[in-house]
Amino acid sequence: MIDLLTRQSVGKSSLVDHLPILGPAMRKPVQYVAMMGELAVVLIMLMGGDLIIPGFYLSLLLLSGFTLAIYWIRKNGMVVDCGCFGHRKWKSNQYDIIRNLIFMTLTVIFIADSPGVYQHPEVANLAQLGMLVITAISLVLLIVHFRDIVESIGGGTK
Repeated sequence: MIDLLTRQSVGKSSLVDHLPILGPAMRKPVQYVAMMGELAVVLIMLMGGDLIIPGFYLSLLLLSGFTLAIYWIRKNGMVVDCGCFGHRKWKSNQYDIIRNLIFMTLTVIFIADSPGVYQHPEVANLAQLGMLVITAISLVLLIVHFRDIVESIGGGTK
């Protein structure tokens, strides 16, 4: 099952291949662990209940690792095939890192605002306000850049 899920990506050139901290022997295992971690996040979130918070912690851990890898690639000016959203070569820019930091911030806010996590009333209000502001900004950006988004995925008029 694991081999079936990873056959298309593991072993191909990827973000992991460009991280010198990983020796050649570690690259394939790291790819497997990352993919299985992503699958685990999806399954945990689908199961819900008491697993939601651990799922968000796992997603935060994975996203932190991906963000550090993107930072390293950007710092060294490399062009890589990250395997994200299909195989394509891309040169990362600051927006990839900013996007991931926004996702990480949302994750931390969700964890802090979850039932069962102690919250000082002022912190809870700040978390809710932060979520509202981020949601509003996201909607505005979506509306402002809607045409660009549609055209970038091939749905624009010709």
